[in-house]
Amino acid sequence: MKLEVVLVCFVIGACEKHEAAQPVAAIASSAPSAEPKIVQGQVIVSGRLPPEVVQRVVRDGFAGIRSCWADAFRKNPTLKGRVAVKYVIGRDGSVMDARDDASDLPDPDVVTCVVGAFRKFSYPQPEGGIVVVEWPMFFNTLP
Repeated sequence: MKLEVVLVCFVIGACEKHEAAQPVAAIASSAPSAEPKIVQGQVIVSGRLPPEVVQRVVRDGFAGIRSCWADAFRKNPTLKGRVAVKYVIGRDGSVMDARDDASDLPDPDVVTCVVGAFRKFSYPQPEGGIVVVEWPMFFNTLP
């Protein structure tokens, strides 16, 4: 089973759920321009774990992702680009594999840090096998 969903828009310090069929535009137009923005792209969940569960786990662990980005943004406030992570949730709910999925953010340390944050997530056991998730994020840029 393959589901395409747009799950979450993240702005440093805020989180909203969007039920849109297309990638979500930035929700932080009123946020100060000095704040780094993270905008969620179109997420693909393949397997038998509800997208809402995947979203909740990422949202609950988002501080690790935000930390990767905030540290780099303080050093380089013009840093922007896409970070995409493709990962596999095993039968036991652990992340078996996580890797960069053609990110274009020009700071490889941020990409490595974000991928590492996804590796730490723990999910409920999926029904009937593994789950593959493709999770793109746009840092200081729109999808």
